Amino acid sequence: NHECDIHNSFILPPGIRAENLVENDEDSDNQGLKSRFAMTADLSLSWKDLDWIRSHTLLPLIIKGILHPDDALEALKYNVQGVVISDHGGRQMDTSLNTAEALRDIQAVL
Repeated sequence: NHECDIHNSFILPPGIRAENLVENDEDSDNQGLKSRFAMTADLSLSWKDLDWIRSHTLLPLIIKGILHPDDALEALKYNVQGVVISDHGGRQMDTSLNTAEALRDIQAVL
């Protein structure tokens, strides 16, 4: 739920559903989008993955999505060429720390 949807009392019209996101308890082979993402997404990225990425490219490594000073410092330890202070498009994650709020603290450590 997006805050703006809640604030504006947005609901889907009667009879309209986001079927791809609905889990079907009656179907043990559920192929809904939510289940498919859960089966295929590997969310175990770590800073050590930068070594693997670097071994496959000569391009500069620039890390996007930094919101905490500790992460900016960690990026420097891995010799990245840049960091992008970003909240990943705050409209989709409208309750996360925004870029302007994070920038001052990160600038202080860099």
